Amino acid sequence: MTARYAIYYTPPRNSLLESAGIHWLGRTPLRYGQIPKDIPEGFFKQEYYQIIEAPRWYGFHGTIRAPFELAKNVTPEAFIKEISQICRNHAPFSFAGLSINCFGGFLALTPTAASPDLLKLHSDLTRRLDHLRPQLSRFDLKRHLDKKLSERQERLLRRFGYPFVLEEFKFHMTLTGTIEDRLRRSYKEKLESILNPYLTESIPVNEVTVFMQPDRKTPFVEYTRIPLTGKYKA
Repeated sequence: MTARYAIYYTPPRNSLLESAGIHWLGRTPLRYGQIPKDIPEGFFKQEYYQIIEAPRWYGFHGTIRAPFELAKNVTPEAFIKEISQICRNHAPFSFAGLSINCFGGFLALTPTAASPDLLKLHSDLTRRLDHLRPQLSRFDLKRHLDKKLSERQERLLRRFGYPFVLEEFKFHMTLTGTIEDRLRRSYKEKLESILNPYLTESIPVNEVTVFMQPDRKTPFVEYTRIPLTGKYKA
């Protein structure tokens, strides 16, 4: 299988938010590692392992450009170079804050206010890197169509290889897999008691992080970080 690459927001090294992700998912961006043996307060062992299984695979992150394969004539070096060129046009910015919310059947950290800077960064990385990917495979096309997409989402899927882009993009940092409706409120309260102490700092976005998955049976890990080096506009 061909490697896939994704462009994520990941918390700054050694920040409280990075510590939150490591504490909850039991992995770092660079290393998947063994499943944690210390069970967070309020959870049973099996339910905890079950709800972190999916987000652990991808790492603690917020997607900016969803995973995709590179076209046959595109090298990882050329891919990174194009991302770097885009990042030169974007200045660092910050989130006003993050809070734990229900998101599509699971729990995630979501921004407490809209971020035009984030939306512009996402849009540029989506549009300007699209020529680097191959045509969507029948497997991936069917995988996404099975999600019962809207007509607009299906058009975006066929155009950009992913349905939740541009005006359908909603930034989130996934914390759990799918949770039954009846359990979501109690799980949210438990997660807030665990993670809220980590959410007291401002949340800078100074860089994007490229993650790589060597094949679809292997977890995503950090490949490189690329700084946002654009200038602030007066």
